[in-house]
Formats: sequence, C-alpha cells, structure tokens
Amino acid sequence: MVKNAPATQIKLVAIQISDAVREFVATYDTVTLEERAYQKADIEAADLVIAAVNDIKVAQQVREDTIACEKLVNVADKPELCDFYLGSVVKKAILK
Repeated sequence: MVKNAPATQIKLVAIQISDAVREFVATYDTVTLEERAYQKADIEAADLVIAAVNDIKVAQQVREDTIACEKLVNVADKPELCDFYLGSVVKKAILK
C-alpha cells in the first residue's frame, strides 16, 4: 500500500508490532501504529479495511463489524470473508 499509494492514510493495529515494521513505516508520515488489540472503533473512520490476522475469530469479528458499519473488507487468505480482492503488483525496474 505505502509504495503504490503513498498518500493513503493507514492505521495499523496489532497486539505486537515488530521492530522491522516500525523501521519500514518510519519514513511514512501517513502510517499510524497502535500496539493493542483490535476494537470495533478502529474501522469506524476507515474507508476500507484490510484484516491480516492469524486468529479466525478476530477475522470473523472484523468482518461482522465492517458489515455493521457498511464498510468494505478484505480478510487476507480468507476469500469467503472478503468484499473485494487485491491484485498482485510486480515491479521490475521501470516496468510495473
């Protein structure tokens, strides 16, 4: 997201955020990190939601909350929980 649409406002919520992620997003002032558990309020101001979690119960809760808030959601690796899919982007030199 940050490389293909650098002006996009992103809020990343996770119980634990690695140092590698913190370092990667440090140069992007459009990314906000919040180290804590997911809450329904996290999606209320969002235009769309991408959930990439290892806990199916949390993924299902995010899905239910997005429906209740009339938002679109993509749950990584769970097509049955998605409203939309993301295509892959391959970049080689100047070709995208």
